[in-house]
Amino acid sequence: ADPTDPVSLGNAAFAALAVAATDRALELARAGLRADPGHDWPRFAYLTALRAAGDFAAGRHEAEVIVALGGDRRFPAAVTLLLDAVATRDGAAAARLGAELVRMAGPRVADYVALLEGLARDEPVDTAVLRRMQRIAPPPNANQWMLAHAYAAAGDDDGAFAMLDQIAATHSMYSAIRVRVDPAFAALRADRRYRRFLAAVSAPEGPAPEPVTPGRPRSTRRTRTIRPDR
Repeated sequence: ADPTDPVSLGNAAFAALAVAATDRALELARAGLRADPGHDWPRFAYLTALRAAGDFAAGRHEAEVIVALGGDRRFPAAVTLLLDAVATRDGAAAARLGAELVRMAGPRVADYVALLEGLARDEPVDTAVLRRMQRIAPPPNANQWMLAHAYAAAGDDDGAFAMLDQIAATHSMYSAIRVRVDPAFAALRADRRYRRFLAAVSAPEGPAPEPVTPGRPRSTRRTRTIRPDR
């Protein structure tokens, strides 16, 4: 009814991503931004489409804009930036972003932030922190990829695939797209469980696009416990 509605255009962009129509997703998200540059939903769709296209540098820029806008999507946008800091082992950026996330969400996310900051510094971590978080506050469907990413970055493949099974059960499609294209999950792709996940969400396997700014390999050190008061 309204071809300039930013929410509808953002939804349409995610629908395009669900069928791996990345170019169409970019087009729809850009249309949403033209309709309302200050609306963070089409911008979040644009961020996701950019990452699906392999343009992680542009995606980081859009995430920074979303955080600055201060809307509903600022938390997942900030987590996206923090996970990128983990991938590039940028400890200084991780500390800055972690502090921002705690200001946004309060102390309940402090353990999660501490774990990601440790990964960014290439420190061994104990992913039991993530499992404890899941028991206390199960993540919304759209945010499950964040925990899957953290498990993968820490080298906890079992934890990563357990989260992917949850994504498959809820059919959170743009989480599936992130998993297929994000280099953070590259280490999982040789595992037979990865193909099982793609089949469960009916996502095309295909070659993942080469990232514009590749990240460093995930940590392979042994784990240690991060104290809750850290």
